[in-house]
Amino acid sequence: MKSINCSIIIGLLFIICLWSTIFIVIVDVHQLNPSDFGRIVDHPHRDGSKSKQIVMNNGHCLPLVAFGTWQLGNNSVVKRAIKSAITNGYRLIDTADIYGNEQMIGDILQELFKEGIINRDDLFITTKVWCNHFSKSSVIKSIQQSMQKLKVSYIDLVLLHYPTGFKENDDQDKYPKFKNGSIIPRTWKKDSYLETWESMEQAIRNNYTHSIGVSNFNRRQIKTLLSKATIKPVINQVESHPNLKQKLLLKYLLENQIIMQAYAPIRRADKELLNDPRLIAIGENHNKTSAHIALRWQLQRSVPIVVKSSNPKRIKSNIQLFDFQLTNDEMKQIDMIDEKQRIYDINGLAIIQIIHSMKNKMK
Repeated sequence: MKSINCSIIIGLLFIICLWSTIFIVIVDVHQLNPSDFGRIVDHPHRDGSKSKQIVMNNGHCLPLVAFGTWQLGNNSVVKRAIKSAITNGYRLIDTADIYGNEQMIGDILQELFKEGIINRDDLFITTKVWCNHFSKSSVIKSIQQSMQKLKVSYIDLVLLHYPTGFKENDDQDKYPKFKNGSIIPRTWKKDSYLETWESMEQAIRNNYTHSIGVSNFNRRQIKTLLSKATIKPVINQVESHPNLKQKLLLKYLLENQIIMQAYAPIRRADKELLNDPRLIAIGENHNKTSAHIALRWQLQRSVPIVVKSSNPKRIKSNIQLFDFQLTNDEMKQIDMIDEKQRIYDINGLAIIQIIHSMKNKMK
């Protein structure tokens, strides 16, 4: 009788230890130690799949390949594209208030959750606060509206879309302008995003989001933000590709444990970049396309990417980046590709900051 009881006790202890181990693994993978910043991990999902993710400065993990949704198309196109992306292994959906598709994406994701195609906890969602929501109260309101549209109880990552705020008008006009066509700023105060950031930090305290970051910030703006921030931004999402490497910005960000995430990593998939003989030759070495090479180059620089397509074949192809490795020499060859002008001109938004600086000098 005693031996039976001992067997039962031993069995129960084994089960408890097993479940404890499983629980610990799940917790550790979902949020690692911030000291692991920059480490690439195989993130397990409930369906048995894994995705490559990078550890951010708060211990949360960011999928290396995000699926972008800007100007993706109508509801049927977006639904087909997102479903294709998720079934092909994408685990990050990138959207924004200004894209005007959060409601659509929310409806689509709810369908996919109900169909069992993906679980909410296995999906990383990024959205961005637009420039006409930069006052303290408006930031929180914008994030709450995004949560409602996306039909989620939290957003994994919220970004400030640009460092410049516009006049607020309850979304009547996303680009409020003077009669001469220039944008009306929210304030002439320099670096007004510092006030905005305080509300971004509050969004974390309110459990509206796990992580906060910025987009289209330069080194000076990041440095200014870090001098005042209580919670450091986890990423800075900027345009970057072999024609716009952002080397100095990347170096500064990594030194301060901030991830640089690249949008437009193959420009607009134009021939000017993809027909570059160096990319083609390196692609032939690995039986890959020049697009694969440009994307892999970013990942090996510790730069996660945002890719987009409505074509199922391209969606599948764009994430096939983990079965080959570029050599140091190949990385250097790509580093030698000529720098060109950025394809998304943000100078129109930065002009407010320039005018403000000029006004300060005149005082």
